[in-house]
Amino acid sequence: MPTHSSNWDYYGTKSFGERTGGVAVLPIYGIAANGLGLGWDIEETVSSNLICRSIAECGGDRLLTVLPPLRLSLAPYQDSLSGTDADTLYTVVKELAVGIKSTGYNKLVLWSSHPWNTEIVDVVSR
Repeated sequence: MPTHSSNWDYYGTKSFGERTGGVAVLPIYGIAANGLGLGWDIEETVSSNLICRSIAECGGDRLLTVLPPLRLSLAPYQDSLSGTDADTLYTVVKELAVGIKSTGYNKLVLWSSHPWNTEIVDVVSR
């Protein structure tokens, strides 16, 4: 597990806004029935474990903060759970990135485990 300073909820409102530098990680997860008998949140479960392991491998860097996940993904059809169109997803992620930067972080990692989000993450990260 990451150190307490790697979790967003460790910071109070004032200290969160007073950061200078550091890296914020924004997990972006989809929710889907994968047909394999696994839970709808399997993507988040597996990917969150990978984030924790990655932080541990880096020695629990204190300049790294994992933010609450965005549970939204690009959907190929309108009736999908937690899915949206490309324009909306782009706008949401872009607005979050601007807000995260305004709190003092100088880098943002968009961590997406959902295959349909790949192109949106590529465009937003430019």
